[in-house]
Amino acid sequence: GGAEQKHVAIVDMRGKQAKLVTGGQIGSFEDVEADEAYTLPLVHNIAVLVEGAENDIFRTQRILNTEKDNMITLEHEREVVEKRLGEQEYHLKRLEDVISIIDRTYSMATSTQSMSLDDLAGVFETLRTKYQAEYKLYRLSKLAGPLLVPPMQSYLSSWDPLNDPLGPVTAMRAWRKLLRSDFESDS
Repeated sequence: GGAEQKHVAIVDMRGKQAKLVTGGQIGSFEDVEADEAYTLPLVHNIAVLVEGAENDIFRTQRILNTEKDNMITLEHEREVVEKRLGEQEYHLKRLEDVISIIDRTYSMATSTQSMSLDDLAGVFETLRTKYQAEYKLYRLSKLAGPLLVPPMQSYLSSWDPLNDPLGPVTAMRAWRKLLRSDFESDS
């Protein structure tokens, strides 16, 4: 066994710098037996490696926890963005519907057949009730003026004020309500 011990090399990591200890130098551990001379540096080396592995595990765990926190934050941000996107899509769809109604109404009102006063009132009542937010925000009541002139002229041209002095009052009240964008009392 003694001849084999002379050829064994051990890295001693107990100091600031690692030292290579060979079988011939084992005698330099004066108060330690030959087996312990091999064991002490090995135990120390293992302890250093274990400490390094533990530090790596703790560092990796901190990185993992940070990444998990980042994932939670990103997931929350994704949910917020998806909710906002859904709201935007909803408002965009409503605005497209309003534009479609206005385009159809304009086409009908400016065609040779023109719209009746009641038909036009129905369109603006739909806009005022079904699309209330858009009606107020975009002041859609302002669009009625130019569209209202031809059907109102047609309506008033057939009115006989001597026989029916209050004839257009009902229509005027209805249009007054429709043309107000502030939604105060309907009196």
